[in-house]
Amino acid sequence: MDVEIFKLNKQSDKSLLIKCLNETSNEEIARLLKEKLDDYYGTNDVDTILLLRAMFQDKEKLEKSKQASHVVNLILPEIELLASDMLREIGITITEIIDENSPVQLRILDIFSKVWNVLAAADELNHLSDIFDHLLEARWNNQVAVGISSASNEIELSNSQLETIIRHMIRKLSDLEMEEVPPFIYQLLLLSRKDSCMEGTVMLHISFAIKQDKDLGDELVKLIKNDKSSQLEVFNIACLLSAARIHRLQDTIFDLFKTSILSIYKDKEKLDRSIWISEYSPLDAEKYSQVLLDVVEKSALGWDQVIQSLTQLALILIDNYANNDSIQKTRSSNLMNSGANEQVANLGVSMLSQLFKHHDVVRSEILEQITSRIVSRSDSAMEFLSLLQHIIQKYPEEVEKYLSNVIKIKNNNMNILLTIVYRLRTP
Repeated sequence: MDVEIFKLNKQSDKSLLIKCLNETSNEEIARLLKEKLDDYYGTNDVDTILLLRAMFQDKEKLEKSKQASHVVNLILPEIELLASDMLREIGITITEIIDENSPVQLRILDIFSKVWNVLAAADELNHLSDIFDHLLEARWNNQVAVGISSASNEIELSNSQLETIIRHMIRKLSDLEMEEVPPFIYQLLLLSRKDSCMEGTVMLHISFAIKQDKDLGDELVKLIKNDKSSQLEVFNIACLLSAARIHRLQDTIFDLFKTSILSIYKDKEKLDRSIWISEYSPLDAEKYSQVLLDVVEKSALGWDQVIQSLTQLALILIDNYANNDSIQKTRSSNLMNSGANEQVANLGVSMLSQLFKHHDVVRSEILEQITSRIVSRSDSAMEFLSLLQHIIQKYPEEVEKYLSNVIKIKNNNMNILLTIVYRLRTP
């Protein structure tokens, strides 16, 4: 039967092939495939790869789709038993089917994903590189583009491969039909998170190791404290924030952040008065601030474990360095004319604003903290008032379900409410 299927597949008109497959029972196809897979290196009859290829032609027929799905379910458990050379051939054959630029049975991409991950687990990097190159060189039919983007989320990619395929998918976006764009973009967004998710997994492992070994946590803090340049690395700062969730390290890490950030901004004040010295400064205040804001952005891409620590740190920065006379400040004052303390507090405000934007899990807490500071008229009340103004203006829909917090402010202090109204109306 395999010879017959092979011969029919070579004909330009696939109707006889479809008829043959539809008239063949699932049990008979299963028996044939098992025989071929068990005897892959056999010298007689049709090559297994060519047989599989024949079963995935002209896939728009409903009956054929059901048949192909059954075949895929049969093959998937057997893939781990195949030799790496055969897996490479299967992977490249699938890319060649894709390259034909015609609709295919999307279940074949399940085989592709499984083949790739088995080769990745075996560290067959050369085979993976060959398959990856063929995939990028193939012409993606619009019908299969979404399927490939989904399959890409299921396979283990190196950082360089991840960046390459994301760029390739972005270029492909303009070729898609309108109805194919939303699911394609969704898969693209999921794919873009993978790099952050990998790093997030590493952070979790580091935190777990620190919990088991106290000295390891102390060494991490010491390393980042003594190496100023490492404080400009987003991943290093994120690791420190992740470790801050461990109670015994919490105060130590937050104290390090407080002193480091204030020191950097105080140095900036001095450097602003001696511009020629700034060329020799190892740290830049704006760069350091951007690193923390980048961590906030990354927290929305899979670094969930740093969200609470970022929120705590931002509150600490505002409470410790808010200007006691900030209520006298005008809206015309800018960052360049602000003192070091005020700039640190402004950084905390920016962090909380971005955290409110990205994470529903901390919105209630942030608004509670705003309410508490404003109602109690703490030294940081005006900074939190600025934060409230910003999030109401920028994220009104997110604020809407927390209106009770704003009403509480109104009921406790009408003067502060009038200040809010004035700020909201002032351009």
